[in-house]
Amino acid sequence: MKNKKYRAVFLTAAFLLPLSFSVLSLAGCSGNKPGTYVDATVPDTLDLAARGALAMQGLLNTLNSDADYAPYGSAAFGDGATSYQSDWGDVVNAIIMGRNMSGSTYDQKAEDQTVNGLKKFLASGGVQNNANTLSIGQLALISQYALKPTAEVKKLLDEMSQKHLDSAANAENYAYDYDGPWQDDSGGHGIIGYGENLSVNGAALRAVSTWAFDGESEISRELIMSLGEKYKNYLTLPRLWEAETTPKVVVDADRGRFNGDMSAYASGLLGLLTYARHANDFETQRFVQAAYEYIRDYGLKSIGLFGDICTTSKMTQLAIMLSQSGVGDYWDDAERYLRNEIAEKQITGAEGSGFAGAEGLFFTDSSYPTHISPINQVADIDCTAQAVQAMYAAWRAVVSGDKGMAQVNMLLNRASDLLDVNSYLPYEGKVELNVKTAEAAAVRLPLWVDWSQAAVNVNGTSQAVKRTGQYVMVEGLKTGDTVSITFPVKEWDETFTLLWKEGQPYMKSTDPGEGWRAQAEPDKFTLTFRGYTLVEITPVTNKTGSNPDNRLLYQRTAMRSGTAPMISVKRFVPKTVIPH
Repeated sequence: MKNKKYRAVFLTAAFLLPLSFSVLSLAGCSGNKPGTYVDATVPDTLDLAARGALAMQGLLNTLNSDADYAPYGSAAFGDGATSYQSDWGDVVNAIIMGRNMSGSTYDQKAEDQTVNGLKKFLASGGVQNNANTLSIGQLALISQYALKPTAEVKKLLDEMSQKHLDSAANAENYAYDYDGPWQDDSGGHGIIGYGENLSVNGAALRAVSTWAFDGESEISRELIMSLGEKYKNYLTLPRLWEAETTPKVVVDADRGRFNGDMSAYASGLLGLLTYARHANDFETQRFVQAAYEYIRDYGLKSIGLFGDICTTSKMTQLAIMLSQSGVGDYWDDAERYLRNEIAEKQITGAEGSGFAGAEGLFFTDSSYPTHISPINQVADIDCTAQAVQAMYAAWRAVVSGDKGMAQVNMLLNRASDLLDVNSYLPYEGKVELNVKTAEAAAVRLPLWVDWSQAAVNVNGTSQAVKRTGQYVMVEGLKTGDTVSITFPVKEWDETFTLLWKEGQPYMKSTDPGEGWRAQAEPDKFTLTFRGYTLVEITPVTNKTGSNPDNRLLYQRTAMRSGTAPMISVKRFVPKTVIPH
């Protein structure tokens, strides 16, 4: 399928999760590589690095060799796909991140070609009137520079920051690259509102802030942050933050409430939060927190069903960044989104549907919990790129800290230079740490864990459970130690009523528009969780029969067996991790 347009294929088979990823080739792992490969036997549970490798492979297969290896269009299926350069930076960023966390050696030549094509495009002046393309491209090259610093890329990144300084429209106390009007949407996905304003200017704010603080910019931080403050002032203008309906005594602009495209607003929030963390702007961080929680109330927040997978991916990044900043504790949110919608919407090759060539890409739709209707069976290249960036942020955050204190924030598989995390969830309430250089570890247990039944074992010897907040503290560790933390897995049901209609185009807005009417009898669902993993959802029978081409979701009853399957893998620990 490489360098070809996709063909439309309707899928009806169920996802199988977890999927054994031993089939992902790491051929050619010998020799000088940017990290260490280790053979290991681990639980065959959700592995973000393996998922990233698969997505990277899928994205590399979307590149057009006749157009400097630019990716094909955002709509992945159909005969009309063309080069779509505003997504180029997102795709390149995702490819770089997928390779960095997995160590996959799949088609390095194509990655080099698309990076070179992007650099050529950005340096050519082709983005003079497209600030969004400039910003997204800059973020991709910042990632590349973090792993492979060169004078050429550094010079180009400074030129792009300077272009923002030169081109941003400056008012007395705010700046913007785009100041368009409020927009409706006749395409069926809901009201856009001021979403484009948030998306374009938020990407610009994120790019200049990241290069100024996480990179090696020759432009002074003071100058960049002065521009950043003006972008922030624009992005928080009251007219951009007005909800469709609101209590009379509430001011929406004080609470991050809006009417518009949730994915675009989430992009703006990522820019605001990136700037606010570097500027130590606590007030703006709290504003982002309020807006995050406003979006979270749409769809089904227990699994991250927010209309489209782009929104879910950005919400995952926001949850992680807010938690890292200490503004709130949203690690449980992030883990729910990852284990459910993000894991479930990736095409893994286990479908048995003849869907060859699109493995690794993600379905765009995230609007209905039991199935994807034929109208929404579309894999989106840009949303795939966003999902990889969310997985990378989560993979990086699973283990943080230093050798004095390694911090495990989510119970997901991860190999690192401090320690390796082996998670047996959702099958078993167990997580193992294989210690490398860490001298102590703080392991966060999910909110559902009963602490009175938790146990800690180091090298076969029982230890007292030392609790600090939501973390188990284990001290006095040395290289080669094995730490085991166990607890009973809790199962529970959550019941939701969903107004979004079966079979409608995926909805990603706070306001579906004037032509939309809620169902007279909204659908009600019972979601059964094992830990934070959705293992069963009812009712589903009527959704199976309503259209034979409906693609059923969350067929996960095998995860209730109580014993995690094991798998032999080649794990990778990179020498350098992208810091942003």
